[in-house]
Amino acid sequence: MKIHHIKTGGTIGGCVPEYPEIEILASIFNDIINLDKFLTQSLKMYGTYTESVVCHKDSRQVTDEDRQTIVETIVSAYTQNSVKKFLVTHGTYTMPETAKYIQLHLPLHVRDDVQVLVTGSMFPWTVLGSDAPLNLGAAIGILLNTAQPSVSICMHGKLFDPEKVHKDVNKLIFTDEEH
Repeated sequence: MKIHHIKTGGTIGGCVPEYPEIEILASIFNDIINLDKFLTQSLKMYGTYTESVVCHKDSRQVTDEDRQTIVETIVSAYTQNSVKKFLVTHGTYTMPETAKYIQLHLPLHVRDDVQVLVTGSMFPWTVLGSDAPLNLGAAIGILLNTAQPSVSICMHGKLFDPEKVHKDVNKLIFTDEEH
């Protein structure tokens, strides 16, 4: 099983403009947010893990050009390395927009054969009590144990349809209930 991890930044990657000290700490203590080390050594993930970095931004600064690079990365890994499982770590503010963009712009023959999970965290990896380990673990578990082609958001152990989900900023959760 091959999983390709596409990084875009966000809170899970240490991009928290409201708290610049978190990004400074993230660069000092690299092992704290070393997702490769966490996924392959701590979680002892079954399968092959590769990663690429598209950008390192707060999701409110992610552009359609960045989103297109995500799509191109998926197509390239699928075509060149037969990867069918993708984990996209992303900031939570525009996560649904990016997932919808991926759904819309992936070539149909690729979209119908791959599974893409977009995840992130409400709290930085470096903060005690962060939801990052749960979200990563749940996303990897879903990727390893299901084969249904889809583009979904995975937060707090639940899969969401990008067309129906929104972030409740007051409760710091994702929900598919009407606001």
